Amino acid sequence: MLSFSALAQSGLPSSTPLPCTPSKLGDTAPWNHNVEVLSSFPKDSYPPRMIGTFRGKKEDYWLFLFEDEKGVFGYLLSPVLEADSPTSRLYDAVLDRNKGTLQFSAKFSDGRRRFNGLLSNNSVKGTFTNSTWTDTVVLKKRKSPWSEDYVSRAQFDCGMILFRRY
Repeated sequence: MLSFSALAQSGLPSSTPLPCTPSKLGDTAPWNHNVEVLSSFPKDSYPPRMIGTFRGKKEDYWLFLFEDEKGVFGYLLSPVLEADSPTSRLYDAVLDRNKGTLQFSAKFSDGRRRFNGLLSNNSVKGTFTNSTWTDTVVLKKRKSPWSEDYVSRAQFDCGMILFRRY
């Protein structure tokens, strides 16, 4: 994913961003449309900050966590492939900073996955469950493979729509 904060700061985004709709059918360069839409978002007074990128030892999960004044949000890749990994935004994400507990769900083609675990400075430990299996994981904090700076949660949400990361 691109770094959209630099794009947003390079232009003069209005207080109302462009509609968050995918490019037109047959568009041979949809990335141009996506950059135009995402760079139109104004910067929040308290922009999101990245908590971290966390990866499993077997590279089966990558978890990207962000936080703003409303709470925690992000997305999950699983399984991690060389290209076009299945990706879901996080739903119902809750982080209790006092206890270190982290909960969220993600939607993939094989169904909804629920995560319950603990977040520390360097790792996320917990259990993924769905209707047929359970997977206990330890995800270590790693440097992100790409830059992701969002100027607002609304920009992040729009990016999830444009890149079909439901």
